[in-house]
Amino acid sequence: MKRSLTHGPRFGQAVIGPPGAGKTTYCHGIARFLSARGRPVAVVNLDPANDKLPFPVDIDVSELVNLADVMETHNLGPNGGLVYCMDYLEQNFDWLLERLEALQGRRYVLFDFPGQVELYTHGEAVQRLLQRLEKWGCRLTAVHLVDAHHCSDAGKFISAVLISLTTMVRLELPHVNVLSKVDLVESYGRLAFDLNFYTDVVDVQRLLPYVGTRSTCTDPGREGEEGGGREDESGWEEEVREGSIEDGGEGKRDGREAGTSGGGRFARRYRKLNEALCELIEDFSLVAFHPLNIQDADCIERVLAVVDKCNGYLLGAEERALVGREGEAALLSTLSGLAFRAQPDADRVKDVQDRYMDIEDRDENSLSKNKAR
Repeated sequence: MKRSLTHGPRFGQAVIGPPGAGKTTYCHGIARFLSARGRPVAVVNLDPANDKLPFPVDIDVSELVNLADVMETHNLGPNGGLVYCMDYLEQNFDWLLERLEALQGRRYVLFDFPGQVELYTHGEAVQRLLQRLEKWGCRLTAVHLVDAHHCSDAGKFISAVLISLTTMVRLELPHVNVLSKVDLVESYGRLAFDLNFYTDVVDVQRLLPYVGTRSTCTDPGREGEEGGGREDESGWEEEVREGSIEDGGEGKRDGREAGTSGGGRFARRYRKLNEALCELIEDFSLVAFHPLNIQDADCIERVLAVVDKCNGYLLGAEERALVGREGEAALLSTLSGLAFRAQPDADRVKDVQDRYMDIEDRDENSLSKNKAR
């Protein structure tokens, strides 16, 4: 039986992203920010593995299904258990709708989804849940969080962009990608380029020379210097040196030769793989990030402005009442040019960079390359 809203349309955010990206912290911060500004908001926890929430929520999926119970009952691992839980939630969608309809006028909803990447890149349960919420009348924007520290590792950043792209294509929702924890962006090493290089995701192939280095600030060919050179004696590169990864024996003869900047078979294949991934990312040219420090009110306001343009909240009754009839025409004119703008504002990104990044001693070669973009 088809159900419809009884109190007008609702707006919301489907908060997604890998584990540890800060989804729950984001929902808490956004909810507090909106409540302080008089906007009624509700938080819905749809992560059955998140049974120890740091703050109260309005709807908790663990009341319907819990990951620990599913794993014990059906002898499943955590990944299989999460897939089962999301399928079970979809089959019991009326349970969710009943609680959403009881929110009593709180028409802006934050949905905190699980962090398992396969749910968005391979599974279909989350996609079907979102489609049913939209048919019910909830206007959603997918907010995909990526930990900003990935910017300090070229390989991880390329992978994060690819996951963001895959999620955008599969979910088929208005989509806002966010670099979370931007205040810690250089905690794992200085970046090779200015922050806007990573937020705009333009010409991402320029990261290829840095793939496999722990920090990307200095020239990857300057071995042994702080912030540059190759990995230390740990991780997959050590495995190559010891010959546990096929490299034609070169890793046993010369460890440096088998590294990502060397000439080993594994290194060549790894570089070729990343070249193909970068080409795919640039062919689609869909991904861009908005920087966010959840403790910075200015950052929150800027991200919210983008999200609210995408889900149409700025065209809601409350906002029209605030701006009046004359202001509504101006608002519509502004939205026509900005509602689905993919690229973050360069001046705002620079402002975030000035606050959270140390650029005084950045490698001159890297900076000159960035300015030449």
